[in-house]
Amino acid sequence: FTCLKLAQSIHDLTSQLNAYNGIGNSYETLGNYDSALFYHIKSHEIANQSGSKFNLAATLFNVGNCYKELGNYKKALSMYLKGYSLLETEKDYNQRLHFYLSEIYLKLNQNNDAAFHARKGIRLTKRTGQDYIGYSIQVNLAKSLFQENKPDSAIFLLEEALTGLKKHTDQASIAYCLNALG
Repeated sequence: FTCLKLAQSIHDLTSQLNAYNGIGNSYETLGNYDSALFYHIKSHEIANQSGSKFNLAATLFNVGNCYKELGNYKKALSMYLKGYSLLETEKDYNQRLHFYLSEIYLKLNQNNDAAFHARKGIRLTKRTGQDYIGYSIQVNLAKSLFQENKPDSAIFLLEEALTGLKKHTDQASIAYCLNALG
């Protein structure tokens, strides 16, 4: 809060955006998503003034994540799609975005959209050599296939993802995969 007050006193919008974002992230870490949402919306308001597509998209994703954690999946999806529309033509956008989009579509029981984004994310991660991200996205594709009554395909993808996750990533991602496999 001290940084925010200083940034406000000197009218430094970039520092205000970063301060609001930092406060929002802190509340997220504490699991207080209502407060996090308030501060991420404040950072988004400043990002609107900045003209930076990256800042605007980043703040949309932060707001979307809070809505997702609060169980408001429609609003979360709206925020993520707005951010995605800003970055989808950018060369170096983070393919992990397709994990979040497919995850939210799954929550909304929109399996075709979930599968579309999962497949797109997997393709992009293979093309850029970031398979470790693709394995997590593959879990969402498997969940979508399971919902389409294709359990054999889902299990195949989950076992493949689990092998890759064990080599390349963290325990939380492995647990996510094991949970889906179970």
